[in-house]
Amino acid sequence: MSKIIVLTYKTFEEIFLKKYLIGVFVISLVFGVITVKVKNIELGYEINRLKKESLEKEIKIESLERKISKIKSTANLLKKSKELNLELPEFNRVFYVE
Repeated sequence: MSKIIVLTYKTFEEIFLKKYLIGVFVISLVFGVITVKVKNIELGYEINRLKKESLEKEIKIESLERKISKIKSTANLLKKSKELNLELPEFNRVFYVE
């Protein structure tokens, strides 16, 4: 009789241990999946934020390029030179240095 009780107690321990380990494995697997999903969502938000910043910087660059081309335009340079009382050089007073 005592052998049967011991055997059933051992099988009970084995079954309980197996169920416990399976439970721990399932919980850790669920936790891992949730962690991966959360990181995936965070990275998605980060990518969208970086895309927005990149687009804003491209717009700023285009705006600055337009300002530079406006400043460098010959009409604007002539207007500014007249405001500063500058004159075009006379061709007979221009010297080329080699």
